[in-house]
Amino acid sequence: MEKDYFQLALLQFNKSIPQWYGWKTHKDNGDKIPNNERMQYKYIKLNSDTATLPSEADVNAKIQELKEQFDLLYHDMVADKGNKTGEWFKHIKAVKDANPKE
Repeated sequence: MEKDYFQLALLQFNKSIPQWYGWKTHKDNGDKIPNNERMQYKYIKLNSDTATLPSEADVNAKIQELKEQFDLLYHDMVADKGNKTGEWFKHIKAVKDANPKE
């Protein structure tokens, strides 16, 4: 599950660049990285010259934010508040109101 949050978090960066990142297949010393170990921050590789690598702290902060949003949504659904009365909706609405699209 952590890897899923990791992937979701990475997708929040460089949004205008499709497939901006991938995974290294070999360590700097030439050793092959097993497939089940590649999805780690230290093995991210940029697939675009215009993409910027977010800091590990920024990625971790985004992971925490996503976890909190999914937790709010889960609790609202369990409480039958999957509508505008739920805490998730209120949270998202506040963010949208504070950051209107121009």
